[in-house]
Amino acid sequence: MPRCGCCRRKDQRPPKMAFRHLMAVKFWNGAYGASIGSTLFYYVTYVLRLGGWERMQVIVGGGLLAGVTEVTLNWIYMRVFSAGDVRLDMTGKKDRKLLRYVVFSRFFNAIATFGIIGWAEPSIFMVFLWAVTTRFGLASFSFWRVSAQCWLVDEDCIFGEVPGRRRQGVIFGALAMTQNFAGAVFSSLTFLGLGLAGLQTVNCEDQCKHLSTKQIVDSTGAVGECIETCFLGVIAMQPDSLRWYVRAVIGFWAPLCELFVAFHAWKFPIKGARLRRLYAGISQSRGEEINLTLEDAGAPHTGKSKIVLSVEATKSNNSNKMRRQNTDGEGLLWRLAHTTALVDSWPGAKSLSVLFDINEAAPLDMRRSHRSTAHSAGEGETSVDLSKQVRNPGYG
Repeated sequence: MPRCGCCRRKDQRPPKMAFRHLMAVKFWNGAYGASIGSTLFYYVTYVLRLGGWERMQVIVGGGLLAGVTEVTLNWIYMRVFSAGDVRLDMTGKKDRKLLRYVVFSRFFNAIATFGIIGWAEPSIFMVFLWAVTTRFGLASFSFWRVSAQCWLVDEDCIFGEVPGRRRQGVIFGALAMTQNFAGAVFSSLTFLGLGLAGLQTVNCEDQCKHLSTKQIVDSTGAVGECIETCFLGVIAMQPDSLRWYVRAVIGFWAPLCELFVAFHAWKFPIKGARLRRLYAGISQSRGEEINLTLEDAGAPHTGKSKIVLSVEATKSNNSNKMRRQNTDGEGLLWRLAHTTALVDSWPGAKSLSVLFDINEAAPLDMRRSHRSTAHSAGEGETSVDLSKQVRNPGYG
């Protein structure tokens, strides 16, 4: 039977959701890359019905457009997301901006791929348009993916089960294995689907070797014309089911993989206050100090849900100028741990702030005298409440 978070045994470790979500991101990203890479050549060949020099021009032109777009976007992203020290950003504005942009870009790329490849009429212009739009959707993902992997390794080293243990090789190896495994599986399934969809191949060089007594090493003369004509005939003889299959892989299956990537990237838990805590731990491990100015300081993170913990504190009369509060530390920590475990047992993502409601009461002997006075005054009168409530926010 599954156990909720509040009933988890002491020896039972909580699930490493950050590692699981990042492995899911790598898995679906590997499936996406294998599906696109295995069928893009067949799309240009059998869907656009291009061969020879025309096919080479389309492939080279699309690659140049994609390369120029990605280089330009990477320069822009470096200026936007790599400027300044993120440790000074106490509100986490830059990190949230990167995550939201990455999720939006993958979602936009999924919609654009579905519209351009899966829905619109196939044409060379649409291929060039898709080569540009897909770079808009994928270029920013590299920044977040590399950052998320580093965050996961740093958190495991600083706040892991064994603090100081360095397992970046194991973590990076597991993530790379997941992506390679997904790529191998879905690449094989994609090629298997080509055969099931009716792909028919002909060895055109063997069909035309009777025109020449020597080995065919070029595509000029009668032999070249024969091979070109044979290949165009192979393109024309392919069934429509093959063309629909290629369009479905790129225009439907690949966008679905991107939606899974966007979902797990959004669910990656190392963000917000947890990421701020990680930055503070890294700075402390390096012996660095973060000196904030008035311009750098910002409001701390506040959760959407709030829980108030009432704490009773007593004043001490040892000093007239200084007041000292005595609270039940162990009880407070137990209540805070119980509240955290209760919130962890709720499904889905949580955003919570814990407020400490401190009741600042008078010393014990004074409270006894006031209680006796109020009791002798009679039932018809109401005693005056001498406690003063002071709220100190604490964020969890």
